[in-house]
Amino acid sequence: MINMKRLCVATTFAVVAASGLAFAQAQGFKRTEVQRGDLSTGTVLTPTGSRVDFSIVENDDSLLERTYDGVHLFGTARIRSFDVLASYTLSKLEGNVNGETIANGPIRSDLRQYPEYRAILLSQRLKFTGHFLETTHKLAAMGLFTPTPAQQDTMKRATADVVATALILEKVGMWEQLGGLKGGEQHQMFLDFVGDSCHAVRGLDLATGRGTVLY
Repeated sequence: MINMKRLCVATTFAVVAASGLAFAQAQGFKRTEVQRGDLSTGTVLTPTGSRVDFSIVENDDSLLERTYDGVHLFGTARIRSFDVLASYTLSKLEGNVNGETIANGPIRSDLRQYPEYRAILLSQRLKFTGHFLETTHKLAAMGLFTPTPAQQDTMKRATADVVATALILEKVGMWEQLGGLKGGEQHQMFLDFVGDSCHAVRGLDLATGRGTVLY
């Protein structure tokens, strides 16, 4: 079952003259494809007899946002016996999901895969990235670790990942539900979210220069 949605808006302006052509296009689009698999979708048998999870591709922009806006300029001119061509693209991509890879191009998000386990997975994601961010910046501030350019890039991506995780937790309503976990069967998850959030905030403070290390 495939239901894909892509909203694309483009406006084109062109001027044609005897000596050349000028072309401009403004374009914007949003990708909203997600792949959903949960306990209700079940499994299927492949032709080889293997049992695999059954997932549904559907439209859902309630948790993810990926918006592209761009202006494309292209022009040609005839100068004596030569044709001169020039082009320029000014674009901006915003959102909380990458949505593509170099090898595959556009890809679907798996954020809707087994939402029954989302809280546990997001908790572990916050734990790992928050502690990593706090520890690496603390070691660097204490002079015990000098990150290479590649490691600095990893630390920057960890900062963005902590922020993205916190935004997803907000969108799924986890912060509002947190109080309901206290004292019950999921009390440990309550403690994990509280403790790991503190480490994540501390890591963000150190990464952005708002926090200091005094020892």
